[in-house]
Amino acid sequence: MKTYVLLLVSLFVLKSLSLCQTVFFASFPQKNQLYARDAQDSASVTVSGSVTSAGSDSVTLTVLKNGGFYQYYKQALVYNADSAPFAFSARLHAGLASYKFELRVNATLVSSADSVLSGDAYLVDGQSNAATAEIYDYPKIAFYSPWLRTFSLSDTAWHRSITSSWCLATHIIENDSIPVCFINGAVGGTSISQHQRDTSLSSIYGKIYFRITRAGLRNGIRAMLWYQGEAENGDSLYNAVGYATSFKAVHDAWLGDCPGIQHFYVFQIRPGCGSGFQDILRDCQRRLPNLLSDVSLMSTTNVADRNADNCHYLVTGLHELGDMMYRLLARDMYSSTDTVHITPPNIQKAWYVDDERTRLVLQFDQPVLLPADTNMKKFFAVQREWNVADSLSADTAAHTVTLYMRNGAAEGDGVSYIPPEFDPFTGLNYNGPWLSNTRGIGPLTFFQFPIENKDPYDSLTALSMQAFAHDSVLEQYDTTRVSAVTAYSTGKIDTTEKECVYTSLNTFIATVSVFGQVIAKNTGTARIRVSKRGFLDTVSIRIVSTTALLDSIRLSEHQKNVALIGFTLKATGYYRKGDERFSANIDTVVNWVSGLPITVSVIKGVVRHVAGNSPAPIPVVASLSGVSDTCLVTAPWLVPRTDMRLSINNTYSTGFSAAYVFDSTRASWLSSAPPPQPLDIAFTQSYRITKLFYLPWQDNRLNGVITQYVILRSLDSVFFDTLASGAWSLDLAQKEAVFPATDARYVRLMAMSANNGHVNADEIGFQRADTSTTSIMDETMPLPTTAFSVAPNPFNPSLNITCALTKAGDDLRISIFSIDGQKIRTLHHGHRIPGRYRVIWDGRDNAGNLLASGIYVVALNGPMLSLQKKVLFLK
Repeated sequence: MKTYVLLLVSLFVLKSLSLCQTVFFASFPQKNQLYARDAQDSASVTVSGSVTSAGSDSVTLTVLKNGGFYQYYKQALVYNADSAPFAFSARLHAGLASYKFELRVNATLVSSADSVLSGDAYLVDGQSNAATAEIYDYPKIAFYSPWLRTFSLSDTAWHRSITSSWCLATHIIENDSIPVCFINGAVGGTSISQHQRDTSLSSIYGKIYFRITRAGLRNGIRAMLWYQGEAENGDSLYNAVGYATSFKAVHDAWLGDCPGIQHFYVFQIRPGCGSGFQDILRDCQRRLPNLLSDVSLMSTTNVADRNADNCHYLVTGLHELGDMMYRLLARDMYSSTDTVHITPPNIQKAWYVDDERTRLVLQFDQPVLLPADTNMKKFFAVQREWNVADSLSADTAAHTVTLYMRNGAAEGDGVSYIPPEFDPFTGLNYNGPWLSNTRGIGPLTFFQFPIENKDPYDSLTALSMQAFAHDSVLEQYDTTRVSAVTAYSTGKIDTTEKECVYTSLNTFIATVSVFGQVIAKNTGTARIRVSKRGFLDTVSIRIVSTTALLDSIRLSEHQKNVALIGFTLKATGYYRKGDERFSANIDTVVNWVSGLPITVSVIKGVVRHVAGNSPAPIPVVASLSGVSDTCLVTAPWLVPRTDMRLSINNTYSTGFSAAYVFDSTRASWLSSAPPPQPLDIAFTQSYRITKLFYLPWQDNRLNGVITQYVILRSLDSVFFDTLASGAWSLDLAQKEAVFPATDARYVRLMAMSANNGHVNADEIGFQRADTSTTSIMDETMPLPTTAFSVAPNPFNPSLNITCALTKAGDDLRISIFSIDGQKIRTLHHGHRIPGRYRVIWDGRDNAGNLLASGIYVVALNGPMLSLQKKVLFLK
């Protein structure tokens, strides 16, 4: 009776399997997904996978468009070991059309996805004026459209969106009839340093990168929009003058990760949000297109409806920003013919009309209009002196604005438009008046724009030049200016910086800008060389310790593993001097101390692993003037580099030797062949290990960075167990793979995929496990004569096969067979010494193909030994 019941159950299970189909999808659309259109105004959608249960003849894909038939595909199923692959490629025309996908096996619907779109995708980054989540009057700008999408970080799924940055989606959908997706990762109150490339999910960049990657848009982002800078200043001149370099790093990173980006659209910030040096930072933004040809700018100066906080915008202002930016997008992306005066006016030239300097002419790249408010004349500065003009006039035909200079006005070689943040006459936040073009767009603000031509000294012969500093003694982090006294043959004397070329002879102590602005960095004597009209002179400035109060120090890292080659800590000091607050890089000033220098050393922020290990994190402290910050450094117990050897099948050239992988330098190995590539590491003795560290070649092109891996271990270089598998992010950060503690004499790192058709490694290391951990081979254990087990059973995704041998065997085989006796996989064939062993089967055949669900036989065969066990693989 018992046998009869078991037979009925078995028949019921087999009958059920025959009535249902198991389908594995490698690629299938999500509900609400947007696919980025290509140059042919369409998007390719791949549907692929395999039917993993036998008995079906065909698979069909039906695509519906707006509820009606659009496309139909059919493919016959050809089985290989109960698995039949299929693949379709559908083309979706971009437009206001909703597509639905239906996949059937025979006539049975197995999967569907509706509301699928083809359109454009944009990336938005910056701070609060770009972050839709922080928009004031959010409900008033909601835009309910079936053609607007976003991709969520929280559930990694596509969703309809009800708003977009600056209401741009409204324009694109209504004017150009294109569905659109915005991936917005802006975060309020963040500096540009917080937006630099870091693909970990703890960073701003990493969160955006994750969303774009999971959304399948790495090659589909058409443009990036950027509104950031208010928080970047932080009352720091360093941050302001370095903005262009920082933005270029962001620009280059996103262009590398999203190569389909065609344009970068940048808003120049306007005065407000409570930070200093904004005039300098805004001018850095104004000059970005000179540095990066794919950058287009939009000003914000003449935008109305500012919030009471003088930082953000209300509904009308948001719409106005969107209207202006959309015209640029429409010109570049949607072939708009509306191109007249859609850009902000940008100054091209400034000159004095006469030798007496009574009229200063500013020429723009398009007509500029004066406001009705005559106070506009007060907000031009020469040499940082405001209110230099008695009146203004504009010539729209010549694209000029003329300043009629008042008597006694400052003379100089640079003119500025709009104060940094506050009205210099009232002390209130500056909110106009503004210049504008014929469409109401304000000009880009400028700082110390060079005044040229009609200089009374241009035609004179210089007899001598002597440079001088406006301050001979300077505190750290303060600034001064270096000028030059030039004597001419007519007896005239010039005391400006015009035509001067500046060079700092010791940038460790001080740097100098092209305008002669000296920034003190460290104590000592700064020497600034000045050249002009063939004359050379050098100025010495004594740099003394700052009298500003150091409020805090912040290190770039607070927890870090020093496993392979070490790392560099950056120290930022936050100072207070009267009402002024600023930050400065103080790497070379602070005192660096390691809590355990015999294990971890630190010199000027460079942290290195010396020797040994520590059971607890080692504090590395940066201190100055009683203020400090700490980074806890983990020094793991490593397999010694001298005990490791690497065998690799190929090397790109002699300059990329395999020996470099264990040399603790920046020299690296690079393959000449694409992945998959095995990296075979042999230890001089058996070590118990629990973690692998991998540091990619520190090359910004990311050539050869391993992105998918499998790690195997062996005691004899023949019989390998799989320890771990997974994916690593495509960046230059140190990677690691963790696995249960195990004894190993040989380790194979299989690079299953890597970037750009190569495989690389700068350093590889292994963390040793606590010796109290149980080994998978224990020669002291009693060994049953025929110990042979499999677990778990049923299994998914892997099966542990263990056996214990009391005698050595020259012909031991572990194999996998189908239920009808066909050999599918050989897991081991060769000599084994007595001991307890384990091998892991991943459900694949010898060709690496994942098998279908079903019953398989595990066979252990050897001299006078033949054991078999049935296992059930369920997916």
